[in-house]
Amino acid sequence: MTPLGLYAIYPPARHLATKVRALVDYLANRFRGQPAWDQGW
Repeated sequence: MTPLGLYAIYPPARHLATKVRALVDYLANRFRGQPAWDQGW
């Protein structure tokens, strides 16, 4: 199966809104590494 990418696109800004930064950080941590369904039992 070909891996798919997930991209968070937001406008360039000197300071990101706290909510945007929190969402990007959450997504990066949530989808990091090997998916649970590929890890085996």
